[in-house]
Amino acid sequence: VKINFDLRVWVWATQNFDIMEILEKILAAVTHEKSDHYGLDKLQNQVRREILGKKYFFVLDNLWDHQNLSLNWGELQNVLLCGAPGSRILITTRSDSVARIVGTKRNPYMLMGLAPEDSCLLFQRIAFRPGQEHGVEAIGKEIARMCRNV
Repeated sequence: VKINFDLRVWVWATQNFDIMEILEKILAAVTHEKSDHYGLDKLQNQVRREILGKKYFFVLDNLWDHQNLSLNWGELQNVLLCGAPGSRILITTRSDSVARIVGTKRNPYMLMGLAPEDSCLLFQRIAFRPGQEHGVEAIGKEIARMCRNV
């Protein structure tokens, strides 16, 4: 990914799709500076200038089906069209309707949850230092179960 794309940005979306917030996060990630709270037009132009002709890979993580998404997706897409050919936007969502709204070119790839054992191992690997897992397996299994096995 680093070799094939000039810009790589991961944006975690809030429940209420906010085009200003997403553009501010993209701009901050690309420029490594916090935005000066531009108005929407100025913010759109600034993002266009920063990505113009550059091949990007943007992840919009956790998009929700919200009225604002339906209203503003086309506007966000229009801002991002000035990237170089081969630019990509990857969207993660729990909602089939989000896939329809954003107009996926392929059928969505539906991820299945992990098996309980794998979920517990993943949790232990992230939550505990090496060697610390012993004696807390029951807690890890219970937390993994409460998270519905990721």
